Amino acid sequence: MLSVITYILGVAERSPKQFLKRLENTEFTTKPNVMSTLEQLLEMGREEGLYKNHIFNLLKTALRFPNWPATELSDFTELDLETISTFLSVKLQGNETALQKYVHEDLLAGIPLSAGEEEKLSRFIEQLTAV
Repeated sequence: MLSVITYILGVAERSPKQFLKRLENTEFTTKPNVMSTLEQLLEMGREEGLYKNHIFNLLKTALRFPNWPATELSDFTELDLETISTFLSVKLQGNETALQKYVHEDLLAGIPLSAGEEEKLSRFIEQLTAV
């Protein structure tokens, strides 16, 4: 908690570059905690963003190439074969609600989506179940 407060107060008064310079020149016990926490948050955001892109690529690819086998989709979207197989089995049911639930609760669980991404996701799912 102290690390987060220190970070917020530090950034609020100066630019990130000035803040980092200040951290380098200051000896205090929370410095390692602040930096490791920030690095962890940045890494988590990068991983979530990359994974979200893989999921959206899966949806777009499944729309454009509906006859591609699971192995091809897995290779192209860089998602594991088990994920692709489950996705395809849910998609084959033709149930828009079930596919929406699977994508939201299993594939994108805990990953925030913007309003535009939500709209795009709904549009893809609607198109996938109409095929």
